[in-house]
Amino acid sequence: MLAAWIAAWRRAHAQPPALDRAQVAAREAADESFVGKFVTFYMLSSAVSASMLLWWMRDLATDPRYAPLALFTGIVVFVYLALFLASLRGHHVLANVLFFFVGTALILAYSLVFSAAAQAHLLLLGMFFAALVFLPPDRIAMRYVMPTVAVSVYLIVEFGLPYGAGFAPLDGEALVGVAVVVRVCVVAHVSIAVAAMQYRFRSSRRILQGVARHGEKRANTDQLTGLHNRRPMVRRLEELAAQGAGGYAIAVIDVDEFKAINDGLGHDCGDRLIKEVADILSSRFRESDMVSRWGGDEFLVIMSDLSGQDVLAVLERVRTTVNGSPRVCGDRSVRVTVSVGAALGAPGETPDEVITEADRALYLAKAAGRDRVVVLGEGIELVSRAAQGER
Repeated sequence: MLAAWIAAWRRAHAQPPALDRAQVAAREAADESFVGKFVTFYMLSSAVSASMLLWWMRDLATDPRYAPLALFTGIVVFVYLALFLASLRGHHVLANVLFFFVGTALILAYSLVFSAAAQAHLLLLGMFFAALVFLPPDRIAMRYVMPTVAVSVYLIVEFGLPYGAGFAPLDGEALVGVAVVVRVCVVAHVSIAVAAMQYRFRSSRRILQGVARHGEKRANTDQLTGLHNRRPMVRRLEELAAQGAGGYAIAVIDVDEFKAINDGLGHDCGDRLIKEVADILSSRFRESDMVSRWGGDEFLVIMSDLSGQDVLAVLERVRTTVNGSPRVCGDRSVRVTVSVGAALGAPGETPDEVITEADRALYLAKAAGRDRVVVLGEGIELVSRAAQGER
């Protein structure tokens, strides 16, 4: 039980992850299960309280006027214990609903016997509040029935039963003692319910945050590859344009002869190959770099704080990894290569101009025979060592 509370507290204070529809359903089910632990604790504490009440009535049980009430209290203790066991077995909603109605009947019986002066009907406030908090949101009908029953019984006792008028009204210290116990029980009921309500509120807020994060992720992520799509890349390019400082590089990576692969092996195979290339790109660049699927078989990468030689080395590792081994698609094997064009951003140069230069470098790589890297910028033209060897 303690471990479950600690785990729930950690979940409540951790950064909410992005949640899709299935994950939301799973999180809601987990939350209901945890609220069920509140119900189980609530049932147990109520059974203990009823047992203490029965112990307090042990002397009254010898009085014929109180004997039926003592017997009824004993039955309620066993009912509460049964509801506790039912809640332990996962029947939280049933236990919660039956507890409310059994408790309401007990309060009405005590008010009729001890009179309204005992203030037992105040417990209805705590029980009603707790029952509604513990009830799942989809139990709409019961959410109307419970308030109606609670308010009706409360009004009957408050205005229908004169204070001091009961089958065996208490007086003196006994009446004061009962009133004190009632107030303590009301506080206990409300405290447990408030804790559960706070948990529900925090959990619901985190689910909404997770849904929002998922929506934002979907809006900024290419669904096939999991890479950035054009939207976050455009925002980053706008930031670079506003800074105008240079010190970055933009690379355009294109899968060679992808249309022929798509036409020959089918779109499913083409999509799988694009996903494999995207996975390589994700693993080969730094977290500070931005990698995106720019469109179709073309990827755009923004790198910062690298010299031309460093850019060439990074992109060459990407090229050789993609070309490292044949890709299997169905019963066929296909060799996938990429051509890469990159340009270094200079101070005062706009990102659009850098992309144009990177496109020109890509054209040079394609024209030279594909499967190579060309880096332009700052008056230099760097070509991958493998391509230089081919020349």
